Amino acid sequence: SVTPDPVVANNNGSAGTAIVLTAVTPQADVAVGKSGPSSVIAGSNFTYTISITNLGPSTASNVVASDTLPAQLNFVSATGGGTVDTNNLVTWPAVTLASGARTNYTLTVNTASAGTFTNVAYLAHASKVLLGARDGEGYALVLLDPNVAGVTANAQVGTNGEPLTELVLVDVLVPAADVLARGAAGAAALGRVVDETVLGYCALAHGVSDGALLMTANFAKERKQFGVAIGTFQGVTQRLGDAYIDVDAMKVTVLQAAWRMAAGLPYANELAVAKFWAAEGGARVVAAAQHIHGGMGFDRDYPLHRYFLTSKLLEFTFGGAESQLATLGRSIAAHA
Repeated sequence: SVTPDPVVANNNGSAGTAIVLTAVTPQADVAVGKSGPSSVIAGSNFTYTISITNLGPSTASNVVASDTLPAQLNFVSATGGGTVDTNNLVTWPAVTLASGARTNYTLTVNTASAGTFTNVAYLAHASKVLLGARDGEGYALVLLDPNVAGVTANAQVGTNGEPLTELVLVDVLVPAADVLARGAAGAAALGRVVDETVLGYCALAHGVSDGALLMTANFAKERKQFGVAIGTFQGVTQRLGDAYIDVDAMKVTVLQAAWRMAAGLPYANELAVAKFWAAEGGARVVAAAQHIHGGMGFDRDYPLHRYFLTSKLLEFTFGGAESQLATLGRSIAAHA
């Protein structure tokens, strides 16, 4: 939301002498007031009422009101003959006010509807992008065509090399058919989409860790030192065992959260637990995989490095382990 600059009035026939509406002592006994919303949702029209009152004992002549709109505001209309110039200055014709007289103007403006949506994966393969936006009713869940006017796509790259895109949106129009939900329903739908996405990331993290563990177990059977497979060394078997426990915990917690979500049961705590294991357990698994592989694990010609980088991306997306613990702590404390 934005708060417009105060309207300015030039009065008392003195060219270039300006008073701000919020001034305590206006010049020449001409009081200037402005009423209207203090903040607005981007993209919405809103109207201010500007009143000029002569509080003095004599007539005030050549009273001129003007308002320089900030860059983020667009002029829509003004009553009383107000016009706007190329510098976004709105000016009303001079008026003469008898003692005690008042004149009112209305100024309607709007804000450029703009926003940025980052880390859109594989945009080149998408015909629509699901995103959340704010409008006059609160939150909306919409489908956006990335090729319409007002959309600028800037290339980004994930830490794992995944092609990402930053979408910059300015005054983008979304057809009514692509507005999936608005208002309270929009906020609820957006929250549900985020939760389902977090759950999907947890499942993906489990798959990445499971694949890294399998690759590492096979490597430990084949790699030999001192004439024997390193998988027979006590330290290696313990690391593999710990990794197996982490992978199994990731699977169980994902399934638990998914079941409660699908059954319509409360699932917030279970989802936080699943994301905790996806972050904490996933980090331990790929670290063990790297250590057991030794230098091979960092070789870009060997696939394990892709598992490691993807796991790191998934670990911190939608909050890492500490963030999930904080969420759980607040939830438990609230229901104690």
